[in-house]
Amino acid sequence: MAVPALTPRAVTITAETGSGNTATMTGNAGTFSIAGLINRGTEKIDVRNRGDHIAYVEGAGREYTWELPFTIGSESDLTNTGSYRLYDMVTKSGLYASDTSIETIGCNVWALKLTIAMSCSGKSVNIVWAKAIVEMTLEMTEEHLQATISVRSPNPPTIT
Repeated sequence: MAVPALTPRAVTITAETGSGNTATMTGNAGTFSIAGLINRGTEKIDVRNRGDHIAYVEGAGREYTWELPFTIGSESDLTNTGSYRLYDMVTKSGLYASDTSIETIGCNVWALKLTIAMSCSGKSVNIVWAKAIVEMTLEMTEEHLQATISVRSPNPPTIT
């Protein structure tokens, strides 16, 4: 009997602050797309002489962007003074209000460590973004309230 493949139902998303506080984000659809993963997370520059390719050299670091959709069942999924919630995570409010950022240089930028963990029937994959900036878009559809977390990171993830 073959082991089932990983599916969106197997996805858990966890945010971690600079203080080490963690929160598992509930309501996520388990779907995501991370494009442009490349060696060392840098652009590659094509060096040419009179139009002929000579070499590739390493260029500037690449910024990775991707999105995570969430279905919002109630207001307490967004904000809650007694729980770590999505809106509070993005805006550094609620239980996150006095927390510290993963960004340590003291520039007042709110950054988090994000972990996407997938596990099902003995198979597992962890995708870890050591430093990420998050933003949120709220959208009311005909079916439900949808939140989309947009993530930016200066480095590629660690995948184990």
